Amino acid sequence: MMMIDIMNNKLQLLLNVVLFIVTTIVIKWALKILFRGSKRLPPLVKGRRPLIGGVVRFLSNPIEMLNEEYQTLGSVFTMNAVYKNITFLLEPDVSAHFFKAGESELSQREVYRFTVPIFGPGVFYDTEYSVRQEQFHFFEDALRIDNLRGYADAMFEEVQDYFSKWEEKGEVDLKQEMENIIILMASRCFLGKDIRDSLSKDIITLIKEINVAMVPLTTLFPYLPIPPHNRRDKARKKLDEVFSNIIASRKSSKKIKDDMLQCLIDSKYKDGRATSVGEVTGLLVTALYGGQHTGAATSIWTGVSLLHYKQHCLTILFNRLPYIYKRPNDYDPERFNPERNEDRLAGPFSFLSFGGGKHSCLGQPFAYLMVTAVWSYLLRNFELELISPFPETEQNDVVWSVKGKVTVHYERRKLSMD
Repeated sequence: MMMIDIMNNKLQLLLNVVLFIVTTIVIKWALKILFRGSKRLPPLVKGRRPLIGGVVRFLSNPIEMLNEEYQTLGSVFTMNAVYKNITFLLEPDVSAHFFKAGESELSQREVYRFTVPIFGPGVFYDTEYSVRQEQFHFFEDALRIDNLRGYADAMFEEVQDYFSKWEEKGEVDLKQEMENIIILMASRCFLGKDIRDSLSKDIITLIKEINVAMVPLTTLFPYLPIPPHNRRDKARKKLDEVFSNIIASRKSSKKIKDDMLQCLIDSKYKDGRATSVGEVTGLLVTALYGGQHTGAATSIWTGVSLLHYKQHCLTILFNRLPYIYKRPNDYDPERFNPERNEDRLAGPFSFLSFGGGKHSCLGQPFAYLMVTAVWSYLLRNFELELISPFPETEQNDVVWSVKGKVTVHYERRKLSMD
């Protein structure tokens, strides 16, 4: 009899658990229906495959997919990406909500969490909002105008030294050359001349391994065990070792340097706590990654466009809405002339090369300085000719760069000494 009672109790418990689960599912489903009915949600991108919607199209050709859905669904729509929804805001009046939203409305940490494997633990999007804001201020201090003046001299020295090794004439892969010089300039400004001289090759190799791992798929699945991510993780671990030694050496030497490394070592939080070795390492990797990845891409496109459209000075095109930009897919720098002002036509978020609002790029002045240093020197000292066809865009990259090699013929100018 006792055995029967025990079995009945277990059966009753099991039934209660099942009933609880079913009730929870029903309530969740009902709330979802109610929520959808009470809120006007953006239309969903439709796809042939359930769960992933248009994500396959997005990963293969983002611009084409966004243009097609913009024509069909309008300026706001949502794409189902397996385990999350991604909502696109494609016009200045709606994108303003993204750029102006506070942390309580739109968490930057949730949006940019995919950067944690690169930047590392304990920095930026792996921290609470208050800590993140203080770390942003550390960067702002390191990139102040008075520091930029010193960086300009260092950049010019790097550019002069690098291109002095070119022959009187010859051919080069412009893409490779830009990637090399940009990381050398960034290393010099961020780490100092002594470290740049002794470790430049190692750092260049490791940063490149991290760069190639940042593909569109990474934004959705940053920890997916694919070869680029495996190489990224190995490179990041090696950078930890390299920078830990650099930081320890700098601290023990007690020498004060005028580079970003020194600024980050000397930085303190509001509670008086000094930055840790891990935090300084993460902040340096962030600076080098951001400075090299976007800086190299911008420098390459600058050169390619200047050499292909020699009648123009370049302002790179990143915005494609036809009702704002008359020929959004054409190279047309005159759109920025005062007579047209297309970059301001729809307000402050018409032109987003360096983000905007709460998502503005802190390194914008530094980026302009790097590109100017490289191309002012090259155009003054060399005759340049684009040999290869105008390149296609490498779409399997978060920062769109040039696809393949870019062959350029160069010949040194005979500069007058007058």
